[in-house]
Amino acid sequence: TASGRTVQILEKFNEDYIKLHYVGILGRISRELPYYKAMAGPEISSLISTAIQSKILDKKISILPETGARVLINNENKEWGMIWRENIPFGLSKEKYKYLFPSFSLFSMDRLNNHHYPLLKQIIDHYEYNPEEYLLETILFPLIKSYFSLIEKLGLQAELNSQNLMLAFDENFHNCSFVLRDLESIDKDITLMKSLNLNFKSECYPYKCIEESQYNYQIKHSF
Repeated sequence: TASGRTVQILEKFNEDYIKLHYVGILGRISRELPYYKAMAGPEISSLISTAIQSKILDKKISILPETGARVLINNENKEWGMIWRENIPFGLSKEKYKYLFPSFSLFSMDRLNNHHYPLLKQIIDHYEYNPEEYLLETILFPLIKSYFSLIEKLGLQAELNSQNLMLAFDENFHNCSFVLRDLESIDKDITLMKSLNLNFKSECYPYKCIEESQYNYQIKHSF
């Protein structure tokens, strides 16, 4: 699952994911899931799902839906949360893709076969694609278009790191679509949402909310 605190259910009829509360530092930051963090994912999931259904976003965007969260609050008022994440992309039909993996898989080294080239080079060599054309036209330019589609249509700024961004390819790796996961990390531009007349009220405010009145508003957008 490319995460130290996300697990997958291994049952015959259900292979969804559960993102767990973790007390401590994984990577750079604390990975606890209090109420405002746990609820942010399903909130954004609902907003993007509606936009996908209404066909107002770029057609290459889909998500792993976060359909719910549960938070335990104990007698000491400490919060312990979890998020349910589906394993089937919403907005991307199975006919359109055969392979789905986190984007770091394109350039990571295979620890079991250190002499192998990164997957991106293997794909380009195998199908004899033009390297520059393939990287730009198949992946990067469509990704930039999708990124700004979210901002321009919904006021949402996705954190497209190589773990949260998944790539969906057809059988020849010729067409690429983008599947977003870990939706809690997406920034909500409240100023832009208001200008777009989006009636969005977040239970998690001010978590992951940016506004023009903030001194670092532009920095947040360029980060």
